[in-house]
Amino acid sequence: MKKILLVLLALGAPLLFAGGPIYTRYGYGDLLFYNGSRSYAMGGGGFAMLGDNFISRMNPASLSQIIRTRFSAGLDFSRYTTESTSGASTFMQAAFQGMALAVPLDKEYGIVFSFDATPYSAVSYTVGRSDTTLNSTQEYFGGGGLSTLNLGLSVSISPTIHFGAKFHYYYGRTNQLTKIDFSGSDRVDYSIDRSVYYSGLGLTLGSVIQDIGSFIQMPSLSKLDAGIILGLPATLQAREEVTSSVVSDTTFLSDGTSGLPLSFGIGFLYRPNERTNLVADLFTQKWSGVSLYSSLPNFKPQNSLRISVGVEFLPARDAVSYWQRVVYRAGATYNSTYNNISTQTNSNGEYVNGETITEALATAGLGLPISVDARLNLGLQAGVRGTLANGLQRDTIVRLSLSISGNELWFLRFDEE
Repeated sequence: MKKILLVLLALGAPLLFAGGPIYTRYGYGDLLFYNGSRSYAMGGGGFAMLGDNFISRMNPASLSQIIRTRFSAGLDFSRYTTESTSGASTFMQAAFQGMALAVPLDKEYGIVFSFDATPYSAVSYTVGRSDTTLNSTQEYFGGGGLSTLNLGLSVSISPTIHFGAKFHYYYGRTNQLTKIDFSGSDRVDYSIDRSVYYSGLGLTLGSVIQDIGSFIQMPSLSKLDAGIILGLPATLQAREEVTSSVVSDTTFLSDGTSGLPLSFGIGFLYRPNERTNLVADLFTQKWSGVSLYSSLPNFKPQNSLRISVGVEFLPARDAVSYWQRVVYRAGATYNSTYNNISTQTNSNGEYVNGETITEALATAGLGLPISVDARLNLGLQAGVRGTLANGLQRDTIVRLSLSISGNELWFLRFDEE
């Protein structure tokens, strides 16, 4: 039954229509790299960023300089234009970027506790194609994704050396629905509805070293900080439910496991002056060799690599002019994803000559002050993903992030005189 489903889900004929990012059909879907509202407009970078006004979702060591209870939450609005050799279509959606809360427990030792709920991956597509051999119209729908509930803790062993750990609970469901409609024949139309439920635990370790110059006895690097994260491999429990109209609307149940890979990230922050930050990050995940419960025959997970650069500039501190207190951000990112996809087969019917799916984005944004210590963060990302080679699709992506961050001062009540 599972082999039949996988064959039906693999595309090989010209598309009639497509809605949503097609590459979310593979693996766990789109992997959502979200480090927080501040870094969104800086190419997603910031493993080495510290400060009281920033909750890092990626590096738990970055929490150590938060001195007041802080929160953040946001929304993401996306527009995808998908092109293939047979045409183009546009799809728009809105998604919750999650929320985060950080509570300082000991300011002297940088002990900060954090909780956040953050999406990990997203599946969202609609695909149609015609098959002249079977004289049929085939439709493929997908939705869902994984999310994480996270508990983090940081500690400072010196004024410039910080460590942290974050515990993850992964959970969620991916759903794929296939409908086959025959015309001009005596074949019976049918559908297959497949859902896979995931759950499991994971752990990320992180560190930030400020003032690299003093750490390695090189004064010329005194304005340089470094951050490192290490995500340990995890195993998720997977439960599959398949309902098929082929066998009298029978539901099939099965259980298994699915892997998440070892990940490693390193980032640098350079401060040419007190109002400017320059960041550069590298993040990689070792997907090659990871066993996925849900996979398609023309998809092969491969090691991924993401490179991000960004800049953040504040015109003036304690300025009277509103626009001089606005933070201006820009950046870029290049992502060689874990998707290696093939549309060609050899004489044995095996998929060969897979294409690596890459993504390149330019980013920009503003941090708008809305009170003494709260900001409305606007971020824009625009770029392309994929290729038209070998019958694949190319996505033109525009994303807008709207998020808010503040601290406990928002909730204080002052006595009236």
